[in-house]
Amino acid sequence: MGVIKDASDNILIAKRPEHVHMGGRWEFPGGKVERNESVAAALARELHEELGIDITGDSRITPLITIRHQYADKTVLLDVRIVEQFGGEPTGKEGQPLRWVPVASLQDYTFPDANYPIISALQLPRILPISPAFLSLADCDALSEFYVQQRYTLWHMRSPNCEREVFIKAINRAVESVGVEVGITVNASVAEYERVNALHLHLNSAQLLSLKARPQLRSGGLLSASCHNLEELNAAHKLGVEYVLFSPVNATASHPSANAAGWSALQAFCAAARVPVYALGGVGECDVGKAIACGAQGVAGISAFSPLANIGIGQGV
Repeated sequence: MGVIKDASDNILIAKRPEHVHMGGRWEFPGGKVERNESVAAALARELHEELGIDITGDSRITPLITIRHQYADKTVLLDVRIVEQFGGEPTGKEGQPLRWVPVASLQDYTFPDANYPIISALQLPRILPISPAFLSLADCDALSEFYVQQRYTLWHMRSPNCEREVFIKAINRAVESVGVEVGITVNASVAEYERVNALHLHLNSAQLLSLKARPQLRSGGLLSASCHNLEELNAAHKLGVEYVLFSPVNATASHPSANAAGWSALQAFCAAARVPVYALGGVGECDVGKAIACGAQGVAGISAFSPLANIGIGQGV
């Protein structure tokens, strides 16, 4: 399946015929891999047949996400690639309507159920900073200012050892300072989330396993969770999270007693995931490509993306 981008980063979507499975919904172009055909060759063939465009050796093609989705009557495996350069002008060769859509507007269209993790992956960055465990309003302010200066679009704010009223005040002050449209995610309890103005909520593995239903988030809010094994991943799927963090890939200073899972474990975890996965634990910007090759969305980290990694690192990412 191909996510076709134009020069303005708009995404090409096509409308499915009414008589087929999930008919009348919009989708990302693509099709089935034939016997003895590689994914790359199948993508090139399908995009030529459906859209009349050509994928060449000069085309920029990047893995985005692999999704295994169970419908009531079938299981589908989607190997999704971003295509940023191609030859020709896309046209509906099979009579299908086409539309170029900004990433932020994809949520306004109805897609087959298996396509929604693709939208999540497109909206998420490759790098996800996680704050050190700040203990003061000043530290929280400094972190927020740094993340904005670095042009990060989504980050997690955490402080398990901070006095909770201070934490809540710090988050609300940060949201007021940088704007609610910026992606501040709070690593907090559901009760604390209800008292802050951040859009997004992150659950640690204990919180994840304790919940029986998805918390009610604000409009546009993303729910994420920390996972260390397939049991926790299955719980995250049932709760309807938008993405998960898998850790620890490598050894870390913040969790010295945790055994590193390794890159092969990350790859197996991503193969089982139905949502985007971030690699966490001893990784940095230089590991983004390796994480993507394992099937992950990208990397998350504390010290690698923070100027204040020396301020009281706590537990409970």
